[in-house]
Amino acid sequence: MTFEAPAIKLSDQFLTFKSQCLCLNGIVVPQSCLDPRVERVIICTPDKDLAQCVRGTRVVQLNRRTRTFFDEAGIIAMREAGTVAVLLPGAFYFIREKQLPPIDLLRRHGVPIALATDSNPGTSPTTSLLLMLNMGCTLFRLSVAEVLAGVTRHGAKALGHADVSGEITIGAKADFVVWDIDSLAELAYWSGLERCALVVRHGAVTVDKRK
Repeated sequence: MTFEAPAIKLSDQFLTFKSQCLCLNGIVVPQSCLDPRVERVIICTPDKDLAQCVRGTRVVQLNRRTRTFFDEAGIIAMREAGTVAVLLPGAFYFIREKQLPPIDLLRRHGVPIALATDSNPGTSPTTSLLLMLNMGCTLFRLSVAEVLAGVTRHGAKALGHADVSGEITIGAKADFVVWDIDSLAELAYWSGLERCALVVRHGAVTVDKRK
């Protein structure tokens, strides 16, 4: 039996769902996802921010430009291709998203997780990477080790610079920050407190707040 709900107007966009699918023009409606009559949810948008809503094979994303789906199989394909999943906690917070990213699936399949500000007017108007560390822990329940890796070696890998950035090692660029903290966890704990003591870029001190 086919169930069809009346159209719902949301930000001048209309959606209609039947028992087989729920098609949204870039908008997720969690209440509909909970309806037992809805067997599959298809998010029709190429917007990378909404990939965080994917849930196994029931909630998937369809890029209508390339006609490709993003689901659990897509996460496995990401791992096999060496792709990094970039999470955007600032966008998650600012647009008041409710569906968490598929973090368990990413962990289960060993996909590296990076964090970014996105710094995008309209969806993520922030430039603070420290704030993303805090939000990664509080909103996404990532560990301190995961968020730190997300803005260092995994972030460098996402940018294609893993061979020269992301870790302090022989052969890498001497780009790093010295923090006035007692524990690395403080970088993700404090919100709005700047504890930067020293900035080194290309081996030269560019900022020194110790004076």
